[in-house]
Amino acid sequence: MNDSETWAERRRILFVTTAALALRVVFLVLSDNNDGDAFARVLLSRQVVEQGTWLPTDVWLPGHFWILSFPCLLGLGSQLWLRLFTALIGALSVAAFYGLCRKLFGTRPALACAWLLAFNPLHLRLSIVTVSEVDFLLLVTVAVWAYLEFLPSGSLRWLAVGVLFLNLACGMRQEGWLFIAALPLGTWLAGLGMPPNEGSVALRRPLVFATGSSLFVLGWMVFSWVTYGDPQHMATLTRETNMTDQAYQSAALWYRLAFWPGVLLASLGPVAAWEAMRGFRRPWNPNHRFFAAFFVAIVSIYYVQNLRSAMITQARYGLLLVWLLLLVLGGKLAEPTRGLNLGNRLVTTAIIWLGVILILAEGPFGVVSSKCRSVSPLPRFDRVVHRIDDYLRREPRRDTILVGPLEGKYGPWMSLLDIWYPISKVSVPRGLEEVERRTRQGGRGYWISDSAWMRKNGWQPEPLVLRGDLREEFSAERYTVYSW
Repeated sequence: MNDSETWAERRRILFVTTAALALRVVFLVLSDNNDGDAFARVLLSRQVVEQGTWLPTDVWLPGHFWILSFPCLLGLGSQLWLRLFTALIGALSVAAFYGLCRKLFGTRPALACAWLLAFNPLHLRLSIVTVSEVDFLLLVTVAVWAYLEFLPSGSLRWLAVGVLFLNLACGMRQEGWLFIAALPLGTWLAGLGMPPNEGSVALRRPLVFATGSSLFVLGWMVFSWVTYGDPQHMATLTRETNMTDQAYQSAALWYRLAFWPGVLLASLGPVAAWEAMRGFRRPWNPNHRFFAAFFVAIVSIYYVQNLRSAMITQARYGLLLVWLLLLVLGGKLAEPTRGLNLGNRLVTTAIIWLGVILILAEGPFGVVSSKCRSVSPLPRFDRVVHRIDDYLRREPRRDTILVGPLEGKYGPWMSLLDIWYPISKVSVPRGLEEVERRTRQGGRGYWISDSAWMRKNGWQPEPLVLRGDLREEFSAERYTVYSW
């Protein structure tokens, strides 16, 4: 590649990365930090810095908190900065994906795949909320890219990069553990990155890479065994939690079976999903065959984990499947019989599909809208939560805010309050006696109550109102704001 071609490629990478970042910042401004455990991860990442702990919880692997704590180290611990940091990681994952696809399939398929990832609604969504999936995807992408560079060259630099990034990925999500075995097996059985007839080199280098990449996994399992008596303590805890989740346990079998195809269809759109499925027919080179087989393996593992309650059906877990399908699609685009038109057509339809998802998610289309919201790049909290939050913002600040108990999740309330009010002054009362005690301790505060929860659990705040301890200030649907 001459100098002019090198500069042209750098401009393409810069353009697609800048466009991906700009698009994510726009959606970030218009949305809330609403997906799964997004706000809990904000609090835990702050704890890494504030408390100087490397393990802020035993519920999740710590890698994501280490990375998300970087802005906190610089004094940028607000949700906005952490979300902007995640958006930057999302844009960088698009650039890294281009590099990986270029190594695998060439320049034209790589550019098309990078644009498809940049406009993917699920990737967009997870790039603007503080969950771990996009960070994990960046780490895995760089690790696989480094592995493919290391195999033929034996470069220690690429080995160090790949081992570091795959260890970090394994420290973030257990899906990363699968890559430790999958990459060398892909080389030995399918010729991933190197023909299998290369003799001892093809045997030795994948083994070296896998050994170095397993350091975190081995250390974590020893730590879990010594500390908890179970080398898979976190996985055991997750399954036990899922077993008590009534919403998940009540899901019909047909819904669980249809879930992942539905997520992929909603995320990729019908055109890209169809072309990716066609990529499974007669994969034409070893790299293409490996990612097609790996996709089937991951989907199978997802179904097994779902059915044994070790994994719940949430759309964000489908991002790894989207990544693998785009790699399968990249292999199809690289086929000698495929021209540039297919790549351009796929990118155009991806842009159109992004608009379709936004319309479906925001429109009055019942269950279709509710399902499309799980992949929409505009994650938002319920309007009633915003109404209560907007009211409190307009009122004079008080010493404390009590929230709940609630029937639903606390994350939306805490996330919005954290933007403008010290979250250390927000708490959940354990009983009505605690509310009464707060009103008599002096100071001034607000209490956000959930009438549905109170009716079910026999809480009666009316005597406190009649005595003048509480004053009803504002109501919206089933929620009431009291003050004292």
